[in-house]
Amino acid sequence: LLKLVEFLSGVIMIAHWAACGFFVVARWKSDQNECSLGPASEEAAASCLWDGTWIGRQIHDGKLPKDGGTTWQLYLRSFNWALPTLVVVVIGDVVPTTSPETL
Repeated sequence: LLKLVEFLSGVIMIAHWAACGFFVVARWKSDQNECSLGPASEEAAASCLWDGTWIGRQIHDGKLPKDGGTTWQLYLRSFNWALPTLVVVVIGDVVPTTSPETL
């Protein structure tokens, strides 16, 4: 049981780091966007700021609010990408051979 907890903790820790990295890449890309932030609405500012990033795509698809969302919402979307990706890559190579292993 201890080995399982250690393994799952490691996967979650690496997913956290990957999620943070995924967000940092979008943030770095958004810093390169030239937005004139005049009297425009928050929605227009967020659209310009995150244009060309995965966050901009999430806003466009309605998975994040039009204003870009809070840091917590952005982290959850990042983590929602990172954890399944790691689980498929790390655990996906293990092929069960018996019925109990399948469960």
